[in-house]
This record gives sequence, C-alpha cells and structure tokens, in this order.
Amino acid sequence: MKSSINSVGFVIVAFRNADSDLSELARTLLAAAQDCAFEAKIYLVANDEIGVGSSSNLEVIQGHGNVGFAAGVKLGALNSSEDYLVFVNPDCAPNRAEFRSFLTEVRPGRGILQPILRTDAGEFDYMPYENWTFTVGRQWSAWRCRKHLYSDQARKLPAYAKVSGAFLGMEREVALRLDSPFDSAFFLYAEDRDLTDRARAAGIPIVLLGGCSITHIGGESGKTVSELVERAKSDGSFRVAYRRYGRLGALLYYADQSLTDRAKILLRRSAAASAHQWTAKRWRSAGFRDPGPVTAEVLTQ
Repeated sequence: MKSSINSVGFVIVAFRNADSDLSELARTLLAAAQDCAFEAKIYLVANDEIGVGSSSNLEVIQGHGNVGFAAGVKLGALNSSEDYLVFVNPDCAPNRAEFRSFLTEVRPGRGILQPILRTDAGEFDYMPYENWTFTVGRQWSAWRCRKHLYSDQARKLPAYAKVSGAFLGMEREVALRLDSPFDSAFFLYAEDRDLTDRARAAGIPIVLLGGCSITHIGGESGKTVSELVERAKSDGSFRVAYRRYGRLGALLYYADQSLTDRAKILLRRSAAASAHQWTAKRWRSAGFRDPGPVTAEVLTQ
C-alpha cells in the first residue's frame, strides 16, 4: 500500500450525454483536484460517439460501442495509472466545492469512500443506498436508509445499505483487486450491490462520509431507452439473488418479480412487465442458473 496519494484519476462513463455537460464536469473535477494539490486526469469512456477530444489531462476512450456501465468503468480503470480512482456518474452536478470536500478525505488505507448523495433540491437521496434481494427486503432497506442512514459523521456503511456507483472513490490497487471494481457481467444496475458484497467479503472497509455531499440528478442518460434499462435492471436483480442464494435465490426472485408485476397491474400502477418477462425467460431457460452476461446485442434481441 502506498504511503501517500499524489494523483487522482476520474473515470466517467458516458452514454447520450451532452458534450458541453461532459466538458464542464471534467473541468470542474480537475479544478477541484488542483485545489487539493493532486495531479489529476480524466478517463472519459464513451459508450456512444462524443465530440469531446482528448488532451493532456483528459483521455477519451471510445469506439468500443455500448458495453454497459460496469465494463465501461473497467475500461477507464485499466487505462489509468494514478494512485487513486474516483468513479463519477455524468449526471453528477459540476460543483467544485463538493468535489473538493470529497478529495480532502482521500488518503491511504481508508478502503472505499462513499459520499452522501443529494438531489438537485438538496435533499438526502436514500434510494441509491438500498441493499436488497427481494421486494420485502427492499422495502425494509429503504425504510432503514431513509430513517437511519444519514449522519453528518464519517462511519462504517451499515449492513442494510450498499455503495452507490454514482460517485465512489478508492485506491487504484483496491479497484483492481475488486475486478476494476465492478463485475462486467452486470450491464447496468445492481453492480453496486454485488460490489458491496464482494468488498465486505474481502474485508475492505466501506466508509460513508457523512460530512461530504455530492449532488446527483440521476437517470438522465437512460430515459430514451427505458425498455432496455428495465431488462438490465431485472437481470441484475436475478444475478444478485443467484449469487447470494444460488438457484433457489433466482427462482424466488422469479416468483417475487412476477407477483409484484401482477399486483401493480391489478392496482393500475406502472409495471415494466414486458421487460421483466424477457429477462425471466432467459433465466428460466437456463434452469435458473446464470444464463451469461447481458450485452447490448443480447438486450435488443
């Protein structure tokens, strides 16, 4: 482990984000790093084509197509060489003071650092921290996160909560140890639940920085592909259930998802039933064993 941290790499995975927004976010991150006397570089991984060009402190990685969030993060991490990596969702507001506040917490041996996420209205956003396998567990975790998670002090992330991939920091060697750090079998969503499980199993600390807030608007890049997003979400939840409880877990999630969708339809509430049926068919056909990762090509079949 390094005795000091002198450089920071910021990894941003973009999809259908405006070039101007990406450029402003990159400039703000670099300015915050300069405020904290870190050498810094941006690794901008484009899952589509963008007009932002590379420079001495900004490397654009593109041409690979839409590989998903987890695999995109891995591309950025593997191209980096800095001591410390911060994974930044492009929907984070470019707030120099907030980024600087996070970077002042960076030092060796702290494991994974997770800030408090706030909505653009300034409210604590508890939902990204919900850690669950089945619907009842999600409701229980949501209640506990809403009522008990927020604190203005740094503390160990409780077991009922998970990290959020919206904004996350760790030493590069920790990220590489954790598969850089998300498992690319997860195309989009649930990769942070899996990362949390693996980090805890490996004894890597997860610290919630109660005094550090990041504004995250969220969900902007996926609004035009909602059906594919729902398929990826459902597959991620199947995958988490399978990894935690084996075939029985996948089977129970299949029943849970089916019953939840039926209840929503009866109550005339929005339900992504067709997307869920698509994913359920894959897992059912595989005998509720891992049917293999979803890719952009698989998602559109």
